[in-house]
Amino acid sequence: MAFDLLVLCLTAWKLVFPGTGRSRLVSLIFNDGLIFFFVAFLANLIATIFMLLNLNAVMSIIMNVPAAIASTIVASRAVRRLTKFTSRGPEVFA
Repeated sequence: MAFDLLVLCLTAWKLVFPGTGRSRLVSLIFNDGLIFFFVAFLANLIATIFMLLNLNAVMSIIMNVPAAIASTIVASRAVRRLTKFTSRGPEVFA
């Protein structure tokens, strides 16, 4: 969760203060990445809150699986969007 928060903060900082002009790749990473990291952070935050509340054995781990699924989905979507960004049509290897 701390890593997700760090990446979310750094991405948001760079989105607010871009420094130099943005390329298409940087815009794609900032626009999609910010949303994806926010979703991953939120899912892990909810799981952490349930663990810290320590209500009972089941309630402590009930959100771990949805958090892992949400993190996997957003990471896969980010990688897939980057793959679509680089492909410029079918590639044929001889």
